[in-house]
Amino acid sequence: MMNENLITAARAVAGIIGRRIQIAIPSVLATGETFTARISATDMNALPLRDFEPTLRFEGCVGIEGLPGTFKFDPAESVGELSGLKAIGPQT
Repeated sequence: MMNENLITAARAVAGIIGRRIQIAIPSVLATGETFTARISATDMNALPLRDFEPTLRFEGCVGIEGLPGTFKFDPAESVGELSGLKAIGPQT
């Protein structure tokens, strides 16, 4: 008999295959400049996803300050924004 936790985890992974998360930020930023990142979720045909439920988790980022620990899309939208981010430059 299969482990129920393993089956649940496999279903969760299978549910996100064929989907794409894109995060866009300005291409040129000065150190200390604040900006907004735009996030979109699309399917394998590049069409907007509706009712996209997974929570995105951010685990550190070089050069950006202010990222939240997690981000969840509004259920009615396939896009979102992270405002108030700050370019801090490369860490050495």
